Amino acid sequence: MVVGKSKTYLSNRFFVLGGLWQLFGIVSLVFPALLPFYIVAIPLLILVAAIDRASLPSKKSFKLKLNAPSSVPLHEDVSFELHAKTDLSDLGLANSLMLRAPKTNLIDWHQMYSAFTQQKAGTATNVSCVLASKFKGKARTLGFLDIDHVVIEARSRIGLWTGVLDLTIEPMEMRIVPPLKRMPDQEFKELVSQNQRLFQGSHVVMRDRSADQYYSSRDYSYPDSIRQIDHKKTAKFGSLMTKVYETVHNHNLVILLDLGRSMCGRFGRSEKHDYYLCASLALAQSALSQNDTVSFLAFSESPHLQITKARSPAAFAQIYRGGPALIARETASRYDLISGMLGNISSTRSIVVVFSDLSQPYVQDSLRIHLSPLYQKHLVVVVSLIDSRYDIYTLVNEYSDTKMSKEQAVQYLYSYWLNEQFRIFSKGLSASGAGSFLLPERYWMDSVVKLYSLLRQSLRA
Repeated sequence: MVVGKSKTYLSNRFFVLGGLWQLFGIVSLVFPALLPFYIVAIPLLILVAAIDRASLPSKKSFKLKLNAPSSVPLHEDVSFELHAKTDLSDLGLANSLMLRAPKTNLIDWHQMYSAFTQQKAGTATNVSCVLASKFKGKARTLGFLDIDHVVIEARSRIGLWTGVLDLTIEPMEMRIVPPLKRMPDQEFKELVSQNQRLFQGSHVVMRDRSADQYYSSRDYSYPDSIRQIDHKKTAKFGSLMTKVYETVHNHNLVILLDLGRSMCGRFGRSEKHDYYLCASLALAQSALSQNDTVSFLAFSESPHLQITKARSPAAFAQIYRGGPALIARETASRYDLISGMLGNISSTRSIVVVFSDLSQPYVQDSLRIHLSPLYQKHLVVVVSLIDSRYDIYTLVNEYSDTKMSKEQAVQYLYSYWLNEQFRIFSKGLSASGAGSFLLPERYWMDSVVKLYSLLRQSLRA
């Protein structure tokens, strides 16, 4: 936010007094005996205004601290509380101050101004006191909010002046995230049922690929599995050699975020790509809490942001804040680059989550072709968000027997077509050992985290 300059201007009360003084001057023309009093009132009014202006607090009179949550779900109430430590000798009465709501398009404020209340009074030895002002509003759109200054309006002691103080504070960061509504277990089971093979355990999904990480080779001895024979080392040493693995207790998660043309547009008031940014953050947080390493790559026609094998949430601060590198672009994404980019990020077997918009047929076709080289080594899933307006299951549940309009019929037909296209795409990926998920908007955040937990269990099975 841009910090403005502090301003001071005369209040309405001053102009009311000025009007009364002019009225007194007119009366003094009728009654000349009052004229000396009228003349004396001129410098007196100026003197009183000057003294009253000096009673306005300055920027140095305040020490401020703004308290607010770091994240707020969409459409839920949000509360900001500003604590101001100030000097009573400069301040006067607490009710002479008003806090102006920060300018932002992310929150609908319930009121634009909030009064201060005194929380801690001054004493004979310490004249400073603590005032508090609270703002309440409702999160209206996804995004990142950074507040580094506040505006306080102060009234002078007599009320002839109003001061507008633009005060710098310690930056407060907040992200508006999608709703955190929990997905019922039964609905989640139905959601993953089309990818059942993906969750049958690593002995099925990773057939011919060990669930453990390769460590070294040793001489073959019965009952070692012939699947684990190291052919290269056998040929080199002239005797049977078997591969030795070490058990994987922690996993490497790789998040690939598509920021190409398919991610442009909005869901309601919010940018579509903000939903995927929030899901990436939730996924990373879930993985880090289980001591997994997390890698992240945002791309479109080329890579835009890369994070490699992070173990701390601090590595994802740039994703939390957003920025030019993490906005959707009106360019076609280069899905053919995924295999090479993933090789640069992770040389070991990983859980690969690709965030892209599967409602676009060209995205499905491109991913079907260019993800196939990854299936042999990695556990790959493609995750997409479906607009609630075109979620066929939501529409069926909300259907009524009333006559359907032409627009509603088109909406139902498109939703059915979209569901069928996704079913065909999902069936093809499932046959290769990969998975795809079309997640509903209302359960977006919760279902993404549940999905990752299920993938971890599958890889350990």
